Amino acid sequence: MASSTLDGIKRVAESVEEVYRVRPPRVIHPDGLVRPYCLRESTGNQVLQRVSGGRYGMTDEYRSHVALAPNMKKSLFITSRRVMYITKDLLDQYNTEWDHPHGDVKSATRSQNTITITLKEARRVGVNLRTHETVTLHSHHAAQWVLDKISEARAAWDADSVREMSTAGFRTA
Repeated sequence: MASSTLDGIKRVAESVEEVYRVRPPRVIHPDGLVRPYCLRESTGNQVLQRVSGGRYGMTDEYRSHVALAPNMKKSLFITSRRVMYITKDLLDQYNTEWDHPHGDVKSATRSQNTITITLKEARRVGVNLRTHETVTLHSHHAAQWVLDKISEARAAWDADSVREMSTAGFRTA
């Protein structure tokens, strides 16, 4: 009996094929609540984990994203710490064209289907000195949605910053 069971297990183990994910893993948000599966969030979080070799995966929490080109060749990502413009190269590697921490952002505004992110101070991006970033979306509804997501992320970041300063012994106004 035992030898036939072990023989069966051995045959199954020898014939194992590679297993591939059917879908990206579920996103568990910082509050720890398990929400219904959302393919959009799961895909966005999976991309965030791969951007620039995983540079942002351990520091940032995925908030939202919008694809600016088919197959996510260009995307705008909003995380718990920053707003990022991500591109995908021919080898399916994701890279940041620019990223601005929420603390460096002075304002985010919308005009029709365009979002303008104004920085507090000029910042070097590659060889250029930038004071703002402009992103054009496919509709004014999408632009408003992105603006709302940026505002939500910045508000949460501001609240976290105040909380960190108060727990570190700093007085807040």
